[in-house]
Amino acid sequence: IGVCLILGVITPIAALMAAGFQLNINFANIHRGDKWLWEYAVEWMPLLGLAFMRAGRYWGLDAWLARRFPRWPMT
Repeated sequence: IGVCLILGVITPIAALMAAGFQLNINFANIHRGDKWLWEYAVEWMPLLGLAFMRAGRYWGLDAWLARRFPRWPMT
């Protein structure tokens, strides 16, 4: 997932998967009580922003693939 996000390949899908992993960590550690629940939002909110705000349209391999193959699904 990290390599996909760094290279810009299938960015929205990789960001959703990473947000899912972070939410899993968030809810798995809820019972410990050592952190406030909102502290984990710093980790998954930017990933949801990447997923839903059309990331990967200008830079990265998603943009190159979209220009090269007009029917690329990430456009």
